[in-house]
Amino acid sequence: ISEEDVNPVEVFHWGDSQIEGDRISGVLRSSWQKSWGGCGPGLIPAVQPIPALSIRQDYEGNLTRYTKFGVIDSTIEHSAYGPMGAFCMVRGDANIFLQPHPRGFKLNKVWPRVKVSIGSAPIGGNITLIGNKNPYRVLDISPASNSMHQDIEIKLFENESELKIGFEGYNIEVTGLELGCSSGVQLHNIPLRGNSGLIFTKLDSKHLYRTLENRDIGLMILQFGGNVVPHIKDSTDAKKYSRRLATQISLLKKMKPDALIIVIGPSDMGISNTESPTYQFLETVINCLKETTISEDCLYWNTYEVMGGCGSIKKWSEQDPKLASPDLVHFTPKGARVIGERFDIAFRAEYKSWLEWNR
Repeated sequence: ISEEDVNPVEVFHWGDSQIEGDRISGVLRSSWQKSWGGCGPGLIPAVQPIPALSIRQDYEGNLTRYTKFGVIDSTIEHSAYGPMGAFCMVRGDANIFLQPHPRGFKLNKVWPRVKVSIGSAPIGGNITLIGNKNPYRVLDISPASNSMHQDIEIKLFENESELKIGFEGYNIEVTGLELGCSSGVQLHNIPLRGNSGLIFTKLDSKHLYRTLENRDIGLMILQFGGNVVPHIKDSTDAKKYSRRLATQISLLKKMKPDALIIVIGPSDMGISNTESPTYQFLETVINCLKETTISEDCLYWNTYEVMGGCGSIKKWSEQDPKLASPDLVHFTPKGARVIGERFDIAFRAEYKSWLEWNR
């Protein structure tokens, strides 16, 4: 990473609901941007379904969110959802309002540039932008069919504290907004609620490649596994899931062969209101994921082990302050921060070892 870079080194952090609200990702982004430069929250959806500490946003007008995870709308006849597994369709006019979150990390509030990612735009359209420090501007959206991708980048004046981004057009698909710098680290928090990391092969591969090809991606983090654990009945199920995740890893490696991939495995998970401290086949899932990750020449970070192993989720839920929720699945914000900090320590230790090995 150099101050002379014209593009940031990007980190994609995909995960399940454990990372919603910029949890875990925000801790890593703040730490790494302090060390290696960079600013801004990175990719955000045009419509944010879960409030996040990275930014405050709202919208008005005819803007509808569609996802390739969770509840999937069968009227969408393509799978060009982009790296966030979601897009928002503009039918006529819509406005998006962005403000720094007052309780967010300091560098999240610095936005030298904004990038708007567009998929399908049958007859093109317009983007308008205005802010407290930025004058009114109008930019064109070129006509584009399904599977096409265009990024529209706008340089911003310093100390911007509020942006209004408007869209005018017919069935324009906005696959993401991005706020950040042209150097340093840009870390994207991409929560896929209810997903187990098997989404990538369900996306339009040509479109996904086009959205990633011009990005300098240094690291991809896949934090999944928790959503399959309750449904695993034996070791055969666990192996089957790990093989399916290996297919996702293989696809991502093919698209970005120079990027490091780290799999963050599931945390300890219990069944609330029972005497069972941990799901029966959780350790089996973890062992299969670890074996598969290493066989794919990637790194594995064992959240379960870091927490303290079997029964640790119950202990975390009983601590003061609580680090886990009573559902014995999700971290509290404080618990998520602890996990982020411990992963950061582990990552820096590996990075230091790598630097020494390459001397």
